[in-house]
Amino acid sequence: MRTNYSEGNEVMENIQYFMANWKFHSLTLLLVVSWYGISTTIILLTKWAVSEVPGFEFPLLITTTNNLGAFVWSFLFIRFVVNNIPHCSKERLLYSFFPVSVGIALEIGLSNIALSLLSVALSTLLKGSAPLFVMFWGLLLGTEVFKLNLFFSIGLICLGLALTSVGNYAGNTLGIILQLTAVAAGGFRWCLMQILLQRRGDEHRVSALELTYYTAPLTALVLFPFVVGLEGKSFVAYLTNTASSQVAYMILILLLISTFVFLLLIVEYLLVRRTSSLAMAVAAVFKEGTTIVGGAIWFHDRLSIVNVVGFVVCQMGILWILHY
Repeated sequence: MRTNYSEGNEVMENIQYFMANWKFHSLTLLLVVSWYGISTTIILLTKWAVSEVPGFEFPLLITTTNNLGAFVWSFLFIRFVVNNIPHCSKERLLYSFFPVSVGIALEIGLSNIALSLLSVALSTLLKGSAPLFVMFWGLLLGTEVFKLNLFFSIGLICLGLALTSVGNYAGNTLGIILQLTAVAAGGFRWCLMQILLQRRGDEHRVSALELTYYTAPLTALVLFPFVVGLEGKSFVAYLTNTASSQVAYMILILLLISTFVFLLLIVEYLLVRRTSSLAMAVAAVFKEGTTIVGGAIWFHDRLSIVNVVGFVVCQMGILWILHY
């Protein structure tokens, strides 16, 4: 009886806790759903821009314009809505914001290149390794605590990743390597963002809008030399040989994508502040299912039974992390 009574009390305490914090949980759920929708839209629009528009194969340029657009939006909000442009020292810019920008540049840039080499489905499935890399960086940077049960969950995730790639290696080795490297860079920058966003009683703590304001232009700056070196000549040739109406249409598409990127960054930063980088990685894996469906419908990507089983095994590993 005492056991049942104590269990009943625990259930009631959980219910009371949820009711007392329902606004927090509701807003978090709204942010997660928004994050799912915006991220899926960006992936599908980028895939279309890279693969469906004749001659427009500039993933690094897309990433650069995305971040420049996000910077412009953040500046407009800070200047005319918040009406307070934050001051930042050179040391803070170099040691706090620049590493995050490098991580973003590597993650998005390499992911965009990989997306031009892989199907949406395979690219999305490979992103299921995000919790593995976030946990690795989290242990190194002190945002996560080591637990033995993580070995089991990580093992399931790795097994699932191996299965998701079965039958897709032909001609896609470079794309797979680039995508996994992008995910590793993403785990690094997520952990850094968590440190910056969750500091309490620290003058170096930043808001989501401020983080976007400083990291977006730095990300574009990091990418610019690679854009010039790898895509500069091809882009000039594209502008020369393409009708002005087609170029104007692509500019509108890039502006649209950059607007979605700005919204995604703000939502992502708010979620990291409210939860953790690992929680974001876990949510990201579940998000990939939405992108897979979108890719199958829009681009007619095909998945084998083994690929699907591998993705399910990945989810089992993620659920194990959530359970413990």
